[in-house]
Amino acid sequence: MPEDILSRSPLFAGIEKEKIGHLCACMGCTNGLYHKNDVILLQGDRVGKAGILLSGSIRAESSGYSGEQIIQSRLRAGDVFGDALMAVPEKESPVSIIAEEETQVLFLPFSGIMNGCEKNCPEHQQVRLNLMREIAEKFWGLNRKVTYLSIRSLRGRIAEYLHDEMKQNHSQTLYIPYTREELAALLGVNRSALSRELSRMAREGLISVYRNSFRILQPEQLDACRTGECMQNSINQYSKK
Repeated sequence: MPEDILSRSPLFAGIEKEKIGHLCACMGCTNGLYHKNDVILLQGDRVGKAGILLSGSIRAESSGYSGEQIIQSRLRAGDVFGDALMAVPEKESPVSIIAEEETQVLFLPFSGIMNGCEKNCPEHQQVRLNLMREIAEKFWGLNRKVTYLSIRSLRGRIAEYLHDEMKQNHSQTLYIPYTREELAALLGVNRSALSRELSRMAREGLISVYRNSFRILQPEQLDACRTGECMQNSINQYSKK
């Protein structure tokens, strides 16, 4: 079992690497091996266990109204999925989980996590605390997405996202851990429209962009874009010329 990967997973935070193997056996964890394009979880299925990606990569996708598949996120080694859904097994999964290459997953049953063991070991308690923290983090991530979607303008959504990243990283230089497609899905916009707007913002000197690296050049002006004021300022400046 790759304890190095598991020790970096949020569900095993604060647990000694040497104890992870015994803890997994105690909880009744199982392994799954999948090939490219195998379905790990189907949209509409009920979920009774969380999964930790040990190797490979997977994507979460859902069906749109016209039948097209919309990629919601991509996960890599150490990432967790199904943790929030397994707490409400009567609810159906809103996404399908698909292997993008040969992939190995460790499954943690909800009953094994919550029931604990006869010795009531502190590691079991730590996993439960970590599970609560992970679900809370995902809740706040979802709350952020709702905030982005509530902003009407595309530039406003981009500005709000970059503002959040600046605040979290305490830096005007940012590395965005998403592809353009993934960032577009997060902001609820078209990928081409997102790329065009980022190019406009770069030409106007608000930001500089190189692949996944962003630098905020005018933080005050970017902050104004969160409320749409920057667009009005641009109009006013243009009208004065």
